[in-house]
Amino acid sequence: MCNRNQAKLFFFAILAVFAWLGCNSVSAQIGFESGHFDFNWETNGTPCDVRGTHAHSGQFHAVLGSISNEFGNVIGAAAMESHLGVLPGSIADSLDPRTRGLPAAGSLLQGSVPMNSGETVRFAANFLFEENANNLFWNDSACWMVQHSDGGVAVPLRSIADTYSPWLGSLNVPSFVDRAHQTRYFGVEFTAPADDTYTFSFIVIQVDDMVKPAALLLDEAVVPIAGTIVPEDFSVLRGALNSGSVFSLKESDNVRLEVANQRDHSLLPPVQIEFASSTTLADPWTMQVELEAHTSRRGLRYAIEIFNFQTGRFEQVARGLSTTTETAREHQLSGNCSRFIDPMTGDVIAKVNWRPGKYASATGTWTVSVDSFRINFNE
Repeated sequence: MCNRNQAKLFFFAILAVFAWLGCNSVSAQIGFESGHFDFNWETNGTPCDVRGTHAHSGQFHAVLGSISNEFGNVIGAAAMESHLGVLPGSIADSLDPRTRGLPAAGSLLQGSVPMNSGETVRFAANFLFEENANNLFWNDSACWMVQHSDGGVAVPLRSIADTYSPWLGSLNVPSFVDRAHQTRYFGVEFTAPADDTYTFSFIVIQVDDMVKPAALLLDEAVVPIAGTIVPEDFSVLRGALNSGSVFSLKESDNVRLEVANQRDHSLLPPVQIEFASSTTLADPWTMQVELEAHTSRRGLRYAIEIFNFQTGRFEQVARGLSTTTETAREHQLSGNCSRFIDPMTGDVIAKVNWRPGKYASATGTWTVSVDSFRINFNE
């Protein structure tokens, strides 16, 4: 029989085990939704803040600046290299080789997270700069590196964006940049090669001068969730169903849905099939549409449309030439993929049309055979 002290020790041991499991689970993440830098993040006294104005996902994002402000003071490139534990000149070596200016000073944000081997962490980043684009001498830059718990390098220090990066529009972030060019959000990913606690370091560096500032917005530090949806229902909007059911569409198994063309003088596609499904993912980073099918006649073309719940109409996302032998086609979608998901129900609605191409005969009977249709996402 254990005494009270032994019971306490046992209780705290159980808590420790659950804490360890939580830290090492696949749901490990280091985001900013608390609205401030929590214990996982260290600003090193440099100008960094958490804002709720330009988030890619959720409500909050981090911002790093290259000029001192009320949130911190910049540190020189040499001091930054010392803090990172890299050789002198490493920041200059990480910049675009066209850069003729030298790194001056900037900010440094670091966060640590335990990861299991094979897990992936993805950050959304948006680089902002006030310098002219494609600037040889003042090529302000954003860089990152990843280190093991023992300081070993998992991802060497390298540039992820600079004035040579494609940019679209401008953005104002008070105290950091004013009407700066922005790259818009892009993904930065790391897959753990082994079980360990990894430190992610992001820097924004002024090159050659301290006049026109730059900044980096950082958001959505999460482990991507992969998901696949297959049709839960379908409707033949144009054409005649010869054989098959919704279960024919779920696997690549040579059990097919076959539809014959509608023979009339309409300008609408002779075969049109609508697929309905749903997902629990609200804001996927990417979507991939997979169609495995063939037709009985050469020269037919297909087009894939997905309903855009923001515009209230179908949007064509892919098209191609059909084949008479079973062929699997994959089409990658990016951008604001949440537009294809009903925000209230999670419904996803897609249509695939088949019609004769320029040199194909529009007369006679032909068929479309669909082996599988699916949509893959990463969130």
